[in-house]
Amino acid sequence: MNVIERGFAPLYGIACWNVRQGYGSFLCFEFGRPRPEPDGKVFGEWHLWIYCCRWTIARNDEVVADSESSSDRIKTATDDLNGKSLILVRFDPKQVRTEFEFDSGIKLITRPYDRASEQWHLYKPSGHVLTVRADRAYCDKPGNEAEHESDYRPI
Repeated sequence: MNVIERGFAPLYGIACWNVRQGYGSFLCFEFGRPRPEPDGKVFGEWHLWIYCCRWTIARNDEVVADSESSSDRIKTATDDLNGKSLILVRFDPKQVRTEFEFDSGIKLITRPYDRASEQWHLYKPSGHVLTVRADRAYCDKPGNEAEHESDYRPI
């Protein structure tokens, strides 16, 4: 199990909620107890932000939506993910590919679309943020600290 897979292990068996499309093709997932913010927004104890990458959502290996799909098709796919439990996360460092497996045969697969962008961020209850970039580097540090290139390590 690599550092990325270990980072998600505490989420196994926990259902996601408020799964939604953000700006463009970004996706957001909440896990755990709701945590209201001062501005009225509500996030989970854990927040997964699928960021600058290509992604596919499939059910039983049949593609339901991808990062290029219409907003309606993406909404159908994210609605289907709501309430599903995360079962397993597999990370392939050679392809910088992450596979998030949920119950009911649903998978979210992310792949880079360039050589450097941040693919996703996992905000943890500890305040740390686990980030993976397309250049096969990761960072796991407090989210309230500025990021520096020296914070990133090879996966």
